Amino acid sequence: MHQAISDWAEPTPPFVAINVVDLHSLVNVPDDVRKEIARVQESFSGKQLGLATVIPERGFFAAAVRAVAGAVQMISRAKFPQRVFGDVDEAIAWGVTLVGKNPDAPWVRAALDSLQRKPGS
Repeated sequence: MHQAISDWAEPTPPFVAINVVDLHSLVNVPDDVRKEIARVQESFSGKQLGLATVIPERGFFAAAVRAVAGAVQMISRAKFPQRVFGDVDEAIAWGVTLVGKNPDAPWVRAALDSLQRKPGS
C-alpha cells in the first residue's frame, strides 16, 4: 500500500486530503493498520496543504467524536492546517480555499460519494 500511494503522491501537485470517516468501522481497526496509515501520511506530508476530516454521521456520539478529533488536531504538530467537518461539501469548500483554485469541486464530490459505504454493504 505504501509504495502505491508513494507512486501516486510523487508526481501529484500539492493537495488537500479529505478523509471521510465511517464511525462504525473505527472500532475494529487493528493497531498495525493505524500505524501504516500514519506512516503513509507522513511520507507525503511535504506536498499536503491541508487535511479535512469528515465525520458525516449525525447525533450526539458523532458530535462528540468530531469535538475530540478537533481537539487532537489542535494540539498536533502538523505542518499544515487541519479541520474537522460534519459535511463533505463544507470540507471541499475549505480545501478549495487552501489550494487557491477550483479543483472541479463537483468531480471531487462525485469521487467521494463513490467511495463511501452504501447502506447494507
